[in-house]
Amino acid sequence: MSSVSATKDFAQAVLNSHSYLDVLINNAGILKTLDTRTEDDFDVRFAVNTSALFVLTHCLLPIIQNNGRIVNLSSAAQSPIDESLLCGRSQTSNAMQA
Repeated sequence: MSSVSATKDFAQAVLNSHSYLDVLINNAGILKTLDTRTEDDFDVRFAVNTSALFVLTHCLLPIIQNNGRIVNLSSAAQSPIDESLLCGRSQTSNAMQA
């Protein structure tokens, strides 16, 4: 879930295996990790906790029933995110600008 392409691949696997979903429960999370950036250069907690859930839900909408449910869960037990990565400023690009 920390990679947009991996999230899309997972969604495609679900689409290939199922013709409909009654419920989609989004409950991914990262508490601590040594690598705080994803291959897409996002903060890993933001990618897994927020953007991956959006991408997954968007990809699966075609098979979610009209009376289906989408449940998004979150946790207060998360490490702070790297705000510079949310603004498109990686630590690498900041160092190169200095």
